[in-house]
Amino acid sequence: MALPERRRDHKQSQSAGSKLDWHAFYDIENPADVDVYVAEHPSAIPILTEAPGEIRAVFGDTGAPLALQLIREPEDGEPYLYLLVQTAQADAYDLLDQLDAAWWLDAARDTRAELEIAIQRP
Repeated sequence: MALPERRRDHKQSQSAGSKLDWHAFYDIENPADVDVYVAEHPSAIPILTEAPGEIRAVFGDTGAPLALQLIREPEDGEPYLYLLVQTAQADAYDLLDQLDAAWWLDAARDTRAELEIAIQRP
C-alpha cells in the first residue's frame, strides 16, 4: 500500500491584497482528503487561517511547522481534522490549556467541522 501524499510549503499565487492560503501554514499529511473535508466544511477555513497566529501567541515560535491531517475514527469512521502543534516544550499541555482558554473554545463554536488541536512530540 502506498503511503499518503504529503504536502509541504503549498504556495498559491496571490494578487495584491489577497490573503495567504491556509495551506501554506501546515505540513499536510493527506492533502487530498483534507481538501475534500474542508470543502465540505468551509467554516473550518477561518480557524485554519487564524490558528497559526493564535498558537504562536501562546507557544512562541517553536520552529516546527504545524501539522494537519484527516483521521477517520476506527469505531464509527467519522472524519476529524487534527491540527498538531509540534513541540518538545515541557509545559506544552499547560500551553494547550492556555490556548483553549484564550482562543480555541470560542473559535470551536464557530465551526461545524470536527477539528481537534493536539500536541505532537517531535
